Amino acid sequence: MRRIISLFAIAIVALSSFAQISIGIRSNRFVNISYLYKDHYFARLEQSVFSEKPGLQYMRGYAGYETHISAFDLKGTAYFGSTFNRLYYSTGASVEARIRPIPFLIVDGRFNPHYDSGFGYTSCYYGGLGACITKHIDILVGYTNIPEYRMPEKRLNMGFDFHIKNLVVRPKFSLNLSSDSGPKSLRPIIDFEYTFPKKSRHE
Repeated sequence: MRRIISLFAIAIVALSSFAQISIGIRSNRFVNISYLYKDHYFARLEQSVFSEKPGLQYMRGYAGYETHISAFDLKGTAYFGSTFNRLYYSTGASVEARIRPIPFLIVDGRFNPHYDSGFGYTSCYYGGLGACITKHIDILVGYTNIPEYRMPEKRLNMGFDFHIKNLVVRPKFSLNLSSDSGPKSLRPIIDFEYTFPKKSRHE
């Protein structure tokens, strides 16, 4: 109940402060609400929708800063999350950079030190390349070991980034390359985000 109240309180504070409000889905299984203040400071609250008992659902909070400098998009984030029954928790941080050295080329990088109370510490990372097909469509390919759920896995991601006005949809396929995880599996994944138009202070 305290977590539900916290989610409600954050939503109310965000709406009342004229921040940029967004809602979304990450990796098919995590719904979230977030806000961006003064185009740089952001916070997000994320809730799992696993097919599990309520006590095994997972909630995570994020806070960070993002900026744009010339051809660089930079973001730094800290986070903490736990299951409702406190069976395990995880915490960490990430530093992300997107570079556009030429107009149609995208270079992505992310470093993510991550700690899970059940599995310990892992230095996670992501590296990717992309190309702008049109003004609203990018194609992206990346290699990562950042956990989709809990366990770090070496995966190759291939997909698209559709961005039209306030809507972003990122469908992709994730191929598991970890040698110790059994047969190789290909999973379809969708990330979604909708950003509400910013309110004017005169409205």
